[in-house]
Amino acid sequence: MPNKPQTFRFAAGTQDNPASGVWRVVVQGREVYLGTSKRGMGMLKLSMHSSGVWALAFTKKAKGKHFNGNRRGRSWRRPPEHAPGVTRGPSVFVPHATVGTRRFPPNEFQKPIRWYPPPSPGHEVEFSLYFVREDAVTNWDADCEEIGVLHFAAGGRLVVLARCRRMSPENVAATEKFLSDHVFTFSDLQKAWPYNTLSVMDSPDALKVPVILDLPIVVREAQLGKPEKPSAAQG
Repeated sequence: MPNKPQTFRFAAGTQDNPASGVWRVVVQGREVYLGTSKRGMGMLKLSMHSSGVWALAFTKKAKGKHFNGNRRGRSWRRPPEHAPGVTRGPSVFVPHATVGTRRFPPNEFQKPIRWYPPPSPGHEVEFSLYFVREDAVTNWDADCEEIGVLHFAAGGRLVVLARCRRMSPENVAATEKFLSDHVFTFSDLQKAWPYNTLSVMDSPDALKVPVILDLPIVVREAQLGKPEKPSAAQG
């Protein structure tokens, strides 16, 4: 199996109308890294180490720190196999949203991206990673599509699954409220960054794997010479 890094890029929507960030999963040796956008992954990524420690952390180059004063914001332990030879990894959820935009620089689309259909109103796209042993037999749910496979040098593979599922009315309302409450103000919208809003939590099941909510960013341009009304978040 190849030892050089392998990268798989995936997103919901289309290049002309992206519904998510452009996510990258990288397999390097026995290590796995997950992040969104080329620039974003250079600053913050989820690392899944072969030691069993998974961590969300700023890169050394970014020199950023979380509220705890550390580069590492959160950490998890790799869960046990939930089926013979299969271990569940993190998931990225992309809910349908009626407000907000996705802004990307032109070079974001220079390399191949696996585009998955965007979520329709009341639905969300779920991207999930699974660690699969070389001898394991997989039997995915009928609504899941295997959109990407990366191979480990020591054997086994990392599978990326995608599916679209209906959201509860409560989650639809919560998504819209979150976006209306979090507006970013920029003096120059052409330089607006980040390109999406991420929220990280634990899965509600016993495995407690990382779950990332990928939402569009709601921006407005600062009005020079006029007092600014405070927004929920500013970039």
